[in-house]
Amino acid sequence: MDKIRNSLPLAASVLLILLWGYTGIAKLTDFASFRSAMQNQEIPLDWARILAYVIPPVELALAGMLIMPKLRFWGLAGSMVLMTIFSTYVGLVYIGSFPVVPCGCAGIFQDIGWGAHVLINISFVLLALLGLWALNQKEMQAGTSPNSSLPTQRAGSFVMPEE
Repeated sequence: MDKIRNSLPLAASVLLILLWGYTGIAKLTDFASFRSAMQNQEIPLDWARILAYVIPPVELALAGMLIMPKLRFWGLAGSMVLMTIFSTYVGLVYIGSFPVVPCGCAGIFQDIGWGAHVLINISFVLLALLGLWALNQKEMQAGTSPNSSLPTQRAGSFVMPEE
């Protein structure tokens, strides 16, 4: 069981690297379509214009963070946050809070229905959360924190990292 738990952070990271790498590159390679889809979303046009330039690099940065063991914690945490934001928006579209809007997604994800999209997004949120949990368990067993700059909690007290 420990072997499975110890391999979960890497497995979650690999799947998220594939997701972020694929979607980030796909959005950049067909940036005109992605920007157009973003500008047709139910958000203010100024936000959409900014987000069109921010989302692909953030996705690629998360993929990069997940590759590096020292930044994996932050990559998993950032993945969970970004996927939660995406899931919330897609969920609102799915329940009819907005009129039909184009998907600002990339590649195969733009061709699936909103219901499937919600399930896939929530699955990736749970995957990132599971990766964070397993990484935390692994590091607590080793007596370190997932990121050496963070304090480690032991028996109700915090131990600050050595300088």
